[in-house]
Amino acid sequence: MPQLSIETYMTQYLWLVIILGFFYYYVATRIVPKIGEIKKTRARIAAETPAQSGVAALASNQNIHFGLSSSLKKSSDNKIGELFDNMNKEWIKK
Repeated sequence: MPQLSIETYMTQYLWLVIILGFFYYYVATRIVPKIGEIKKTRARIAAETPAQSGVAALASNQNIHFGLSSSLKKSSDNKIGELFDNMNKEWIKK
């Protein structure tokens, strides 16, 4: 079997070092800086937002109304719209 031949060990080690070197260079220059940027962004967002739990913070910060279309929200005389508003308030409280 050629992969177990002693004569080819040095070339196999050489290619292993070359491939791992390229992989290390790629990870160090591309992936690690992106992870650092993501961590900084998350820390900045966490410092800016008030202490709320996950979905409640998302809902209050982005004005999300779960399961409610804008047409129902705009009509104040619509009982379904009021029901959904109450459900959203309860959801945000949790």
